[in-house]
Amino acid sequence: MKNIVFTDIFEVGDVNRGGKKFDRVSRLNATSEAADTEIILDINTEIYPIKISDKFTLTLATSLSLDAVAAPTSTAASKKETWRDTSSGGKSLADDYEYVMYGKVYKYDESGGKNLATVYISFGGLLLVVSGEPIDLLVGQEVYLLMRKNS
Repeated sequence: MKNIVFTDIFEVGDVNRGGKKFDRVSRLNATSEAADTEIILDINTEIYPIKISDKFTLTLATSLSLDAVAAPTSTAASKKETWRDTSSGGKSLADDYEYVMYGKVYKYDESGGKNLATVYISFGGLLLVVSGEPIDLLVGQEVYLLMRKNS
């Protein structure tokens, strides 16, 4: 699907490095299995508990629609959709995942080198930082984060 702009399997290396700041939120540090991408992710551990050495799939998508044919390049040009758009018979990309958040890209930094980029996304105050190969996202673009644990 072209609405998926990034997907990878990560292993949690650390939880709350530097101490826990909020009761229901933890900050995860995780590295992809290929060790080419690192993330820092704030997650509501009250509804989605996760611990060190857990493995999970993380996907970033511009739409939850299963029949999306192309990722919109700007939020102004894209058709607004609800997070639970049921136009495709009630099924969505979220049905294959356990934890979903909706947010906006607020910073994109490519100063780390030719094939290194850092993307910053806010999900209503919960933050995601992805460092690795460049991702096809723009500042201001709306994005869904989808997660599921791997056995």
